[in-house]
Formats: sequence, structure tokens, C-alpha cells
Amino acid sequence: MKDSCIKVSCGVMFAGSILFFVIQGILFLEYHSFREDECILKNITFPNSIDDTSNLISCNCGKYCTSDAGTCIRIRGNLADNIGNQPKLFISSTAHNEPPKGCT
Repeated sequence: MKDSCIKVSCGVMFAGSILFFVIQGILFLEYHSFREDECILKNITFPNSIDDTSNLISCNCGKYCTSDAGTCIRIRGNLADNIGNQPKLFISSTAHNEPPKGCT
């Protein structure tokens, strides 16, 4: 009984490890898959003053610190081969899907 329990435990651990590595590999490839191409910038917005509330957002700046004066920079443009299309918002290299509140 003890021997079969160890074999089952090892099998579950092995299957769990394989599943973990497959999921991490997919996430790694998704994170590093981006299209690098020449682009043309159309519009850049940024805060002009501390009263410019449309370009300021709240942000987390530490363990017990939040600020309502987080800078929101928006960079819009097109890829060089799609100049006639609607400009798109560029996202930063650290954002995972959508940038926070439409900021770059």
C-alpha cells in the first residue's frame, strides 16, 4: 500500500510539473511576442500642469502610498505600412494586454 501511494504521489507531482512548465512556456512566449516595425507617431498627450486632470491618473507608488498625480502619457500612431488607418494607442513593453486607463 505504501509503495503504490508513493508511485501515485510521484505521478501526480510529475504531471503537475509538466503542466506548470507548459503553462509558463506559453505565457513566456505570449509575453515576448510582439511586432517590431517602423512606426509613425501621430499624437502624443501628456500632463501640461498639475491641474490637467485628463492626463493625470491615480497610481500605486508604494506599500501604503497612492497618488492622484500619476502621469498618463498617450502615444498614438500607425505602423509605417498602414499610414491610412486610424491611429492606434501604443502600449508599453511592461503592459500585459491593455495599458491602465488607456495610457501608454
